[in-house]
Amino acid sequence: MLKITSTTDPRLARLPPAIRIVVTNQLLALRSTCRGDPDPEKDGFVGYVEPQDTPQSVESAIGLSLSQIEGVFLDGGCMVGVILWGNSGAGVSLVCPQSFAHALQVAQQLREHLPSKESSDERSLQP
Repeated sequence: MLKITSTTDPRLARLPPAIRIVVTNQLLALRSTCRGDPDPEKDGFVGYVEPQDTPQSVESAIGLSLSQIEGVFLDGGCMVGVILWGNSGAGVSLVCPQSFAHALQVAQQLREHLPSKESSDERSLQP
């Protein structure tokens, strides 16, 4: 999993354009919440779930259980899972592409938190 806190992170260039847009939008939302450059320890970060990631590797990277997901929404071909650290808005946004073979176990856990309409829309994209 990639932990990203800046729109100038050079690793963003490796992501496909559609996914880069989703990650960048989440970074801009994080910047807006913390009113400037986020401190990953205090304000949170955006986590890009890589194809080989497992629930265990993601949990290790974020330091939290995926059972703490507050909600998931769809954005630009990705599921975005939100884990808040408290009432301040700080936390983690997990971006996981909806591609069929992308981090299957992580995607399944995110899918379980989709609202029912989005979940059925997402299933219709599966082969």
